[in-house]
Amino acid sequence: MMSVIVFISLIITLIVIYKCDLTTFIELLCSLEPLHSNSKLIYSLISDHIVLVVFGFVGLFLKINHAKICLNKISILGLTIEVKETDKEVKNKVKQFLDSKRTLFFFDKEKDNIDDVLQSYYEIYKFLRECMGDFEKFDNADDNQCYVKLKEMIICLNEFLTNYQSDYRHWYKANVDSEYNGITIHEFQQKYFKYQELCNAFEELNAQMIIYGEFFNAGNSWRKKENEA
Repeated sequence: MMSVIVFISLIITLIVIYKCDLTTFIELLCSLEPLHSNSKLIYSLISDHIVLVVFGFVGLFLKINHAKICLNKISILGLTIEVKETDKEVKNKVKQFLDSKRTLFFFDKEKDNIDDVLQSYYEIYKFLRECMGDFEKFDNADDNQCYVKLKEMIICLNEFLTNYQSDYRHWYKANVDSEYNGITIHEFQQKYFKYQELCNAFEELNAQMIIYGEFFNAGNSWRKKENEA
């Protein structure tokens, strides 16, 4: 019985890989003398158990590729297989990316160039949006905790950038050549007319991102530095 199952599995694999028509494939097998006497039995077994065999391959495919099944879509046997990253993989990707983004968790107003920090925040914003795309095709995405955290982070960053990025960059470009001469970056940035408001906004954003950093286990060293400050 096991040999029959293996043989059927081999046939299904070849059909899938080479996109052969099932009937044509069986006719080819029947033309081979060693198999001719058993061709009717083989054809019967394949016909009777094709659904079970296909479901077995589907299960193996899902396990190997961390895939998910979406029902009610146009596909073979009413199923659509979509390879998706698991929550663990997404969280690991976010962690690795954010581990290098110190200013998201700790902004040093005496050393950090605000213009560079704002650009870094925008890159983080785009990255998180790409990560959300791993979930958006699923109807129950809003029930996924990882998806919810990504969405909340994007909202925070979007609000921050909307409030300060364009305004600060306009001021920075207009004054950097004429006033940033012989002084430190901290002294120059203090000339910005919303400097203290912006610094307070950085502190608030850092505090929020530390919470999300804990969820993704990201920026551990920077989060500790912020807590010590």
